[in-house]
Amino acid sequence: MKAKLFDTIFETSLRLTILLNELDGDVSADYIQAIDFMALYGKCFSISDRNINGDNPFMFSEHASRRELVRSALKNLVLKGYVIPTATENGFVYRSTFEGSRFAEEQLNAFAESYRRTVQSALDATSALEEDEVVERLRRRTRSEIERLPE
Repeated sequence: MKAKLFDTIFETSLRLTILLNELDGDVSADYIQAIDFMALYGKCFSISDRNINGDNPFMFSEHASRRELVRSALKNLVLKGYVIPTATENGFVYRSTFEGSRFAEEQLNAFAESYRRTVQSALDATSALEEDEVVERLRRRTRSEIERLPE
């Protein structure tokens, strides 16, 4: 069995601690996934001069598969005490704990700094939108981009 280095729960958890540390309030897993995706492919969303995950014509095909990965990473972070889930009538929302924020701030490598800047750019670019609007716009864009792929 081949071990995966990228797109693991561990790697996603590290990114999400940084992402959640940049937020001010409680947010849904779908919103977290949308901002994470935008940050990884910032060039495609005109919020960065490059895609952190590299240029890939099939990047939007990854969007749906990342949903479960983000949810698993959030569960992992809750178990570690880095994230607090809160049940609402619309499902769970998440926010960073003090320990999660401290851990995120300790991430000072080049990837973490680049990701942090692009997350902030994604948040700035979507600041006028409600959470569900951000998620829906990304879903529509994903459908549109996938329909353009050659069969």
